[in-house]
Amino acid sequence: PEHMTRAQGPSPAEGIVRTDATIELIQPTGSRSYATFRLGGEPVMAELQAHDVSRPGEHIAIDINLNRAALFDAVTERSI
Repeated sequence: PEHMTRAQGPSPAEGIVRTDATIELIQPTGSRSYATFRLGGEPVMAELQAHDVSRPGEHIAIDINLNRAALFDAVTERSI
């Protein structure tokens, strides 16, 4: 979750994928908030700055750093 950020600027850098998200749940922890949204129908959690999200139902763009992503095989659950 720490390699996702609220999108800034007109286009993401190389290795970054931008996606639109509707925030379903926010878990504030002080200066950071954990925001849950859906990606491909599956729940995903992003660790964002506390001021990046304000309420469930909010629509934001999120940048995902694929250079830092940990991917797993859905069947074996092994790291890819």
